[in-house]
Amino acid sequence: IAKHWVGTGEFRMNPFAGPTFYVPILYGAGLIKLFGFSFTLLRISTLVLTLATLIIFYELLTDISQKPKLSFFLTLALWFNPIFYNATLTFMTEIPALFFIISGIYAYHKGFTHKKPWWLFLGSVLSILGMFTRQTNILIMVAAGLYALAQLKQIKFRHLLWSFGIPAIFGLSMYYWLSVHALLPP
Repeated sequence: IAKHWVGTGEFRMNPFAGPTFYVPILYGAGLIKLFGFSFTLLRISTLVLTLATLIIFYELLTDISQKPKLSFFLTLALWFNPIFYNATLTFMTEIPALFFIISGIYAYHKGFTHKKPWWLFLGSVLSILGMFTRQTNILIMVAAGLYALAQLKQIKFRHLLWSFGIPAIFGLSMYYWLSVHALLPP
């Protein structure tokens, strides 16, 4: 899809696509535009996301457990998981989706533990970007939003509205725009 879009200027979603993988299409098209089409380049971009995912996963586990050795071995367990490891060698949606899930959880964790709305906003933005990689990523934002409502005494409602409402409105607006222009997978 990204190659066709860059080559012809026409965006055409594959009718057999399952996920709404617009974020990988956008950054894939950007890479193709800059460096030319190459499967190797797209795989390298996945490896960069893999490294970022592993670093953020390690940081999340260390922040939660305060045990760097345990975090290191659990990060290795993720890296050498056969499904994860094999997905790192492709340009499919598994690694970008997992990157957005883990990054979103990390941001929400920071936001809730330090009571910083900016981190909650970032978690919501990452969840929305994840939704445009794999639809199920939106569940991270839903879970964090429900948790936030349960924490209303600790976090101001206007901060929660800003942190969750603005990204949600943007995500829904973008989804509606894609629907109106028949750019969603059937």
